[in-house]
Amino acid sequence: MSHPEKQQAIRLLNFAVSDVDMHIDKLACDDPKSKMDVSIEFGLGFDEKQNYNYSVTFNVELKRQNNSFALTLKATALFETQEPIDEDFKKSGFVKINSPAIAFPFIRSFINTLTTNAGISPVILPAFNFSNPTEN
Repeated sequence: MSHPEKQQAIRLLNFAVSDVDMHIDKLACDDPKSKMDVSIEFGLGFDEKQNYNYSVTFNVELKRQNNSFALTLKATALFETQEPIDEDFKKSGFVKINSPAIAFPFIRSFINTLTTNAGISPVILPAFNFSNPTEN
């Protein structure tokens, strides 16, 4: 009989955007016919000295095909676990899927607010499937 994977409780401690680069051609930016290319990459980081903490780092690139808008962003989410992190936890689907899924709404909100405050039509990132990133 198969036993379910043990899931450790995690908590988001902090979310920070560390790098943003944005280019806007205001005259062409709001062209509704121009498609937006979206690239989202993420990776997990574990520090052996911080055996109860780990991070998820995102690299996001957005670009309108008419080159009227481009944005690159780097952000990091810091998580805490209730139990020490072991190799099983590092390899688990739980940490690889749930951690980025918990942090992603913060990126969506940041980009939406940034573009709104920049005076262009708000950019709303589509949903992202962290269980199968190739479907995005």
